[in-house]
Amino acid sequence: MIRKRLVTVITALVLIAALGFPLLSPTVALADIGDIPGGPVIDTLEFETEKCEERDITHVSGDVYAMAYKGKDDHGHLQTVTIATDGTITLEDNEEFDSDKGKGPDIIHVSGDVYAIAYKGKDKDGFLQTVTIATDGTITLEDNVEFDTDDCHRPDIIHVSGDVYAIAYKGKDKDDGYLKTVEITTTGDITEPVIDTFEFETVKGKTPNIIHVSSDVYAIAYSGDKDDGYLKTVEITTTGDITEPVIDTFEFETVKGKTPDIIHVSGDVYAIAYEGESGQVTTVEITTTGDITEPVIDTFEFETVKGKTPDIIHISGDVY
Repeated sequence: MIRKRLVTVITALVLIAALGFPLLSPTVALADIGDIPGGPVIDTLEFETEKCEERDITHVSGDVYAMAYKGKDDHGHLQTVTIATDGTITLEDNEEFDSDKGKGPDIIHVSGDVYAIAYKGKDKDGFLQTVTIATDGTITLEDNVEFDTDDCHRPDIIHVSGDVYAIAYKGKDKDDGYLKTVEITTTGDITEPVIDTFEFETVKGKTPNIIHVSSDVYAIAYSGDKDDGYLKTVEITTTGDITEPVIDTFEFETVKGKTPDIIHVSGDVYAIAYEGESGQVTTVEITTTGDITEPVIDTFEFETVKGKTPDIIHISGDVY
C-alpha cells in the first residue's frame, strides 16, 4: 500500500508544479521523514512579467538552473537563474529560442554545456533547438531542426545512447502517438534526417511521458482513447532503430488518466502520477523485457478535488 506520509509530499509538490503564475516556485526544505515544514517560504521571484506557460526546468551547474517556457505571443523562451544554497533566487540570462512559436518545450542535457529543447513550433510542427548554457547562466543558441512537418504536441525527449535521443509526442491523424529518434552531437549539431519513426498509438496518444526501463526497453505512459490511462513498452536500439510492433500494452486507468508522469521506484516497480477524476498515483510492474504485469500494484488518491498536470520526483528512500 502507498503510505499517506509519502503521498503528502507528492501532493505538495504537485500543487507547486501546477501554479499558473510566472513565478519561480518558492524554495522550501523537506524534513527527513517527508514532512513539509511550515513557516514562510525562503524566496519568490517574478522572472516573466508578460506570459509564462508550459514551463520545464533543469539543473545546469552549481547554483544555476534553466527554464524553458512559452512566453508572450507564444514565443519560445529560455531563462537562467541562480538559486543559492540559502534559497535566494537571482535572474541571469533570457534568450528567445523561437520568435514564431515555442509551445510545450521539453529541455534535456546533452553534453557539457549543451542542451536540447524539443517543442511545438510554427504550423504546429515539431522542432528541436540546441543551446549552450555556460556555468554563469549565459545562453547561446546553436542548431535548430524541424523533426516533424505535420503535427507535434507536448513532446517528451529522452537520451537513448551516445548521440541518439528519442522524442515521444502526440502527432497527426486525430492525436495519434508518435515516437522518433534523432542524432544530436556533443557539440549541439542535429543530424538530418531523423533516424527512425514509429506510430506507437493509432487511436490517441496524448501527453506521452517516456522512461528508460532496461537495455533497449522503454515505457511510454500517455492519455489514450476516451482519455483513459495507457502504458506501452517499446524497443529502441542504441543506434536509434525502433522495433515494431510494441512489446506490451496496458490500460492502467479505465476512467480518466490525463497528463501522466512516470518514474522508476525500485526493481520492476514504477509509479505513475496523473489527473484522474481527482489526483491519482498508481504503481505498476514492468519487467526488464518490457512485459507489463496486470493488474496495477496499488492506487492512491492524493488530491480529492483536482490534481492537474502532476510531476513526481524522488526525494529520498521511499519518499516521493
